[in-house]
Amino acid sequence: MAELRRLLAEAGGLPDDPGRQGCRGQRPSVPLQGVLPRHNRPRRKRVRLQSGGPNYTVELGRYDGKISTRNSVMLPHVDDNLDSLNAFFYTLGLSQIDMIALSGAHTLGAADCGFFQHRTKGRDPSMNPSFDAQLQGTCARQNSAFLDDVTPVGFDNSYFQLLQKGRGLLGSDQVLYTDERSRGTVDYYSSNQGTFFYDFSVAMTKLGRVGVKTAVDGEIRRDCRYPN
Repeated sequence: MAELRRLLAEAGGLPDDPGRQGCRGQRPSVPLQGVLPRHNRPRRKRVRLQSGGPNYTVELGRYDGKISTRNSVMLPHVDDNLDSLNAFFYTLGLSQIDMIALSGAHTLGAADCGFFQHRTKGRDPSMNPSFDAQLQGTCARQNSAFLDDVTPVGFDNSYFQLLQKGRGLLGSDQVLYTDERSRGTVDYYSSNQGTFFYDFSVAMTKLGRVGVKTAVDGEIRRDCRYPN
């Protein structure tokens, strides 16, 4: 877990780090190496993920929102079924393929035990029994678990291989394999990392075009963590 926090901190992914000064007075960076846009003209720059994974073009120039609250965040629920996941992503103009590819980002990161403990102790038959026992032990010692415990700080297709084994941490992860309508894509990504990387890059570009703010309804924050 410490290695994951180090990776995110170096990439700018821990905005509450008091030692992080790089974004003051600048457009905030995304957690990708070498991207520090300083003006609002849309442009494109080739970037590289520090954790490995795909290279893709990030479109820059988005303004920050003037309001940022926990209640305003739009995310799928951790136990959404496939229909609910598709409905959510369709409202953003994203397809089922986009949704599954973006879910592959769960090859990085961790989740608090409260988001998945209700699935353990045999209560979710889609969970691998050995994984169930492992999570019970993990949550007895600490309050979180890796989303991908095989390569937790490497961006690869291990996430999809874990779903095939019933080792998806969240219900909304595992449903991608238990539902036959999405299982084929999971199977394909699990053995075709290059295709996953390509589809992920396409989906990330599309996601970056959702809800773009301009100078009319946005701002360039003096401090990335707070509205001006």
